[in-house]
Amino acid sequence: MQTVDISLVAGPADASQSILKNNQSSLKGDFTDTAELHLVLHDISGNPIKVSEGMEFVQSGTNVPYMKISAIDYSQNINGDYKATVTGDGEGIATLIPVLNGVHQAGLSTTIEFISAETRPMTGTVSVNGANLPTASFPSQGFTGAYYQLNNDNFAPGKTAADYSFSSSASWVGVDATGKVTFKNDGDSNTVIITAPPRSGGAIYQTVPPESRSV
Repeated sequence: MQTVDISLVAGPADASQSILKNNQSSLKGDFTDTAELHLVLHDISGNPIKVSEGMEFVQSGTNVPYMKISAIDYSQNINGDYKATVTGDGEGIATLIPVLNGVHQAGLSTTIEFISAETRPMTGTVSVNGANLPTASFPSQGFTGAYYQLNNDNFAPGKTAADYSFSSSASWVGVDATGKVTFKNDGDSNTVIITAPPRSGGAIYQTVPPESRSV
């Protein structure tokens, strides 16, 4: 009687049988906090997908800078389990996906928000009369009724002006909820600071707009 060895190979990862999760949904953006990523990959029949190389976690969409992901822990690969740790020194919301040999697995993803409480300068651009100019290079004078718009590149990656509230240090310079800054009245020689604290955690952003004088 002849015997034949049969090797069963798991099929592709199935979303209904697989999971990606993290144990911390938010981290301080100063390399002091870490989160664990836990990936379980099974095919549609519940068979574990066992690999010993080629697995990685990568960012999808807008990248959060200065994020570090450890090497994959394959020690429980017999069960289709894979782990890694995440830390970072940036700010923003990172969307992480599992990739095996360049292929996104089962459409899985998880998000981690990196939060910093420090004040940072706005280093992006503003819209003035249809043109985008560096935030730091405003003209030194304006006129009553003039305005400019703070663009989203002044803020944390993945966030927009809608994620912040705004205030002005001078009564003659107003700023609305969209980040539109308006010279409402005659100015003086004092420096004006626009402050943008986040609505749900993260760094406070500030800029020094032009000193406005009515002309």
